[in-house]
Amino acid sequence: VAGGFSGAKDGPGRVRLSLNNYLNKITKLKELNQYNLYDFDMKKIHNIKDLSFIDIGDMSYNINEAPISIGLEVEKLVHNVIIKNHIPIIVGGDHSFTYYTVKAAIEKYNKINLIHFDAHHDVYLNTEQQKSTLSHGNFIAKLLRTNSINLYQYGLRGIGFLSDESFSFMKKRKKGYSSIDVLQRTPFDLFSDIDKTIPCYISIDADVISPSLVPCVGSPSLGGIDYYTIQNLFNYLLANFNIVGFDFMELCDFKHNRNNDWGDEIFAKLILNILLSKLPSNDLDIWTKIKP
Repeated sequence: VAGGFSGAKDGPGRVRLSLNNYLNKITKLKELNQYNLYDFDMKKIHNIKDLSFIDIGDMSYNINEAPISIGLEVEKLVHNVIIKNHIPIIVGGDHSFTYYTVKAAIEKYNKINLIHFDAHHDVYLNTEQQKSTLSHGNFIAKLLRTNSINLYQYGLRGIGFLSDESFSFMKKRKKGYSSIDVLQRTPFDLFSDIDKTIPCYISIDADVISPSLVPCVGSPSLGGIDYYTIQNLFNYLLANFNIVGFDFMELCDFKHNRNNDWGDEIFAKLILNILLSKLPSNDLDIWTKIKP
């Protein structure tokens, strides 16, 4: 894509390195019988004594293997995690794989609220190829065809063309919010219409975040949301909804230098927040109170 970075295959490795920096520190604290982890952003003290997680590692594939074959392997793996009542956290990679991971969740729960953070709607059905072949630009349309998701989209921006077929799928969404909406509204306003009795799956495309923070994405777009906004939205969802799966997609390699790209750190911190949300915590009350 002109102006973008080709290939999201190296994004997961970047995120794993950043996440391991956090997890290695936690492991060392536990070895010293120190179980308090201080989060100054969220003003919380987390008890990490019972923190547990499993890194299944990378999916391996043959370069000659058909994309649908790889997708079905991913679907089977994620289904095996979900069926055991574990919560999968997938780091990609091409966003089309969300089609298979959400299908794995549908196999267990029948109906899913898909909470989709993205600069793009991914319902592109403007050409015959887009209509016939699964891609990162149309996987949402493919999922809507299952009639098994309630779709909520956040962070859309930019301008573009919509075919009549694309527009008809867009109207099947429950809600859609632009980046400006996300920046101007509270989490309660943004998520109040979501049915809490239905399990939620969260999918985030790195390009939903401002390119001033995350320029190394396939399709960068002017505008976007900032780090604290995405962090607050995630933490609100974790505290108020039954989340049964996550994926973090479309982060590219920053090649020869960082170029002020913080995508790996942002994704790693959000994943850490998911892990910490399952632990007991107390308020961190060390702040200076300012009198009016």
